[in-house]
Amino acid sequence: MAEVVGHLHEVGVRGHRERLPERHVHPDPTVQRQPGPLVEVTAQGPEPLVPPDREGDDGDPALPGQRRDPGLALLATRASAQAGDYAEVARLVVTHFAGFLQRPADGLPEDFYALVYPRPFVDAVTSAAGGRDLDPAFMFSLMRQESRFDPAARSLVGALGLFQIMPYTATELGPRSGLDHLSGTDFENETVLLEPRVNAAIAATLAGDLFALFGGALAPVIASYNAGEERVA
Repeated sequence: MAEVVGHLHEVGVRGHRERLPERHVHPDPTVQRQPGPLVEVTAQGPEPLVPPDREGDDGDPALPGQRRDPGLALLATRASAQAGDYAEVARLVVTHFAGFLQRPADGLPEDFYALVYPRPFVDAVTSAAGGRDLDPAFMFSLMRQESRFDPAARSLVGALGLFQIMPYTATELGPRSGLDHLSGTDFENETVLLEPRVNAAIAATLAGDLFALFGGALAPVIASYNAGEERVA
């Protein structure tokens, strides 16, 4: 198995990924935040939402003309989730609610953690995970790290889709990923590889091979999925 996986992954699945723009990152993660309660915006008007450290922040470029307003950001996050734009959901969460994730906070809306930890493309992911006896939660966490839930994500080195699959990896793994409706040439087609079902199935096959290689140990699987198992073993 090690020889097979090494052949399939000899130069790494991705190498390097595109980094998110700096505005997606909390301005100073070293600062100890004191998040206050985050509550719903209702028809009667908003409850106090702004942690003290947010006073005077500049607005979000996605919310033009607005100062940094967690209530408005929460509504935008919900709207993005309802529209299926989970890449935007992830961006809004990191931009506006990092302080609520760094330490416990009271008064959070009931759907807050469902927005923070979404499960998009659930049918594609659970089907792929089940085919390789993987925990779907592992697949969702991998998707979050690799693409921030963006099915159209492309890296500078050519990795594609939700799980950042390299075309040469798809060519090698695709035929044994349970995608019987596809032929060999389909795995060379970027449009096909960007489909969530296809991308997830190939990612699950790769992850399953890595779990077998590392005896079920999670940490080396996560590291080698990105960097290549030869750098981890």
